[in-house]
Amino acid sequence: MTLLAIDNITVSYGRLTALRGVTLEIAEGEVLFVTGPNGAGKSTLLNAIAGVVPAGSGSITIDGAKVTGASPEDIARRGFSLTRSPATWSPSTPNSRCWPIAGTLRPACSPAASSRCSSSVAR
Repeated sequence: MTLLAIDNITVSYGRLTALRGVTLEIAEGEVLFVTGPNGAGKSTLLNAIAGVVPAGSGSITIDGAKVTGASPEDIARRGFSLTRSPATWSPSTPNSRCWPIAGTLRPACSPAASSRCSSSVAR
């Protein structure tokens, strides 16, 4: 099952194109690391997924629902939110601190899990 699908998104800041034609899929159980030098578009990619910056073209789908153009709040309800990253990370970093490095993608909250889910949404 595909949890996150990005199809050919482009994000620009004025005349500067920060992302051009980015396409990727993340299936349930997969882990994706986004790495690159400063200015490569890592933060822009995550901000576009989270709805913080608009994608000028392409589409973003979370758990089968198109979220391109949705508000950050609506996208967070679908299971993706951004958090501050810890200052450092190493293989010994507790697992609970690893989630904030990039963002959190989880199934949408059910009423039974609402207290657990709400704690993972950025404050």
